[in-house]
Amino acid sequence: MVKPNVGVLVYGDIGRSPRMQNHALQLARDFHVYLIGYRENEPPSEIVEHPDIELVDISSDFLKRLKAIKLFYVYALLRIILQTLQLLLLLVFRLKELKFVLVQNPPSIPVLSTVWMAARLRRFKMIVDFHNYGYTIRKMGVKNKFIVAIAQKYEQFFGRRCDHSFCVSDNMRENLSREWGIEAIPLYDRPSGKSISFNTQAMLGKVGV
Repeated sequence: MVKPNVGVLVYGDIGRSPRMQNHALQLARDFHVYLIGYRENEPPSEIVEHPDIELVDISSDFLKRLKAIKLFYVYALLRIILQTLQLLLLLVFRLKELKFVLVQNPPSIPVLSTVWMAARLRRFKMIVDFHNYGYTIRKMGVKNKFIVAIAQKYEQFFGRRCDHSFCVSDNMRENLSREWGIEAIPLYDRPSGKSISFNTQAMLGKVGV
């Protein structure tokens, strides 16, 4: 029997994302998983050699070369535009029919809006796994309060438009509910040797996916 396709999106280094690796391994029991992200540090062999996990490398030398632009806001705008186009083309045209995409947050910009647009076009569900708030991380690198405020509104707006959501702790669940009106299901990281373990499948059953 052909398994349905799903996406697990890490807009970062797959090899340094044990939580998302575990999502992929759990989901691969019942789905064909596109594990999408940067293939910089090599993921564990159980990921690389798994017959139902397909690594999709979105690393781009061109995007890396943009760092040569000295004007920060010009660089940031160009990067957002190109990342949006890259991800949209991948989700809409390159990958086979998807049942859902589970996306890591942060980073938020431009990931949440792009996955939301692709989900509307391709009619798949968007599930967000909240690890933290992207705008609070942005505060550390961007001193412009207006930019940080826009980033916060962006993350809140598109975070609310996901079909389902997970988070890493009870504190975050309470904060998401109180501040943003997002009802996320806590999915706790449980150390197991060098990896983490949780039952993604059981959580998906709770939200009816």
